[in-house]
Parts: sequence; structure tokens; C-alpha cells
Amino acid sequence: MIRKRKNKDIFITLVTRLVLLAGLYFGASALWPDLIEHTLFLPIAFAITVISVVLQGDIGTNRRPEQMLLKEGEKLMLIYGANKIMMPITQVESVAIDDNYLGIIEKNNGNGYDIMCKGSQEQIYHHLKNILGTHIENCNVQLL
Repeated sequence: MIRKRKNKDIFITLVTRLVLLAGLYFGASALWPDLIEHTLFLPIAFAITVISVVLQGDIGTNRRPEQMLLKEGEKLMLIYGANKIMMPITQVESVAIDDNYLGIIEKNNGNGYDIMCKGSQEQIYHHLKNILGTHIENCNVQLL
């Protein structure tokens, strides 16, 4: 399940990115020897990396189900990350709901969508029930 980022996670991510950045820098300096003379590049790159890791939040996990699951006419629109998927509401076969999680499986093709969103089981179920309407009675709904 989703867990909040801890200082240890932030530190590990920071060290990993800095090591990768240093490796890229020294690899590039082997191919381009004059790069070492441009000493301003490395401190700026390190500063940008540190700032991006520290300020990076839990991307994609703090959105409400109302922002990720929309109804347009008789179609269901799933929005997660950069993806937008539209499917007829009648194509929803199975739904799994847990805290901060919604899983949807389509009929016929079996495509599954795992959506991480912010909300309790009850909140997610209530929103899904509002969107699917009476079709939710035809779905296999599992509360995890």
C-alpha cells in the first residue's frame, strides 16, 4: 500500500541520484576532458538534484478519487498519471477497493487498472457508486 515518505527514503533517493549524476559527470569528462575545467556545472547540477529530491512529494498518490474517476455521458474516464482512458460504464466487470486504492477490470478484454488515490474505502466506494449508478449491482465489488 501507499506509505508516507520518510527521511530514510528521501536520503536513499538523494544518494542514489547524486551517485548517478557523479557517474555521468565523470563518464562525460572522460570523453570531454575540458569538462572538468567548467567547475560551475557540477555544483549547479548537485543543487538542482538535491532540491528536486527534497521537494518531491508523493507524486500521483495524493489525488482524490473525484479527480481520477469522471463520468462523461455513458463513459467512465480514468485519469492516472499522464494516462486518460475512456470506457463504457457497462464494460466495468469487477472492482476492488481498499484505502487509497481502486482496481477496475474491463469485461471481454480483461484489461485491469490499478489506481492509487487518496481516500478511505467508504469514500472511494461512494464515489464509484455515484458514477456507475445502477451498473454497480452488476459488478463484482470486492472490499479489500
